[in-house]
Amino acid sequence: MTMTRVLTLLIISACGCAAGACSVTDSSIYRPIHQGRITNGTREDSPTGMWINVMTEVEWYGELIEVRQDGIILLTDRKLRLLPYQAIRSSKISAFRFNENILKGRAPEPRVLQQLRLVSRYPQGLAPELLQQLLLAYGQTEMAGTIR
Repeated sequence: MTMTRVLTLLIISACGCAAGACSVTDSSIYRPIHQGRITNGTREDSPTGMWINVMTEVEWYGELIEVRQDGIILLTDRKLRLLPYQAIRSSKISAFRFNENILKGRAPEPRVLQQLRLVSRYPQGLAPELLQQLLLAYGQTEMAGTIR
């Protein structure tokens, strides 16, 4: 190969790698996968949030889907649940570097809220259309609450 061909191939490869490194994080592009359900896999097409154990009147264990100003959305028992901060007595996220209890009946500090968002499945938040699609995928018309 001539030096020109080698240089051209290197430039094309570098451009391809740079284009692949850029990705859109808009919540409207993420869709439920695998026949209407979201898997708990670690494959690239199935990003998951951290697993969290939350104590309300009932103990919940599931995937952290979204962190909102008024509460968290958890996927547990194949249902999306909105758990308001006022109802949360304590919680613990697996492999998280905080004290055992993150939430105690009130919204976390902004710094903690941001860190929680970063370990959720949708750190950018759920668009209303996507939330509706997720609810339909789990056979729900609205999010479940803190009661089984």
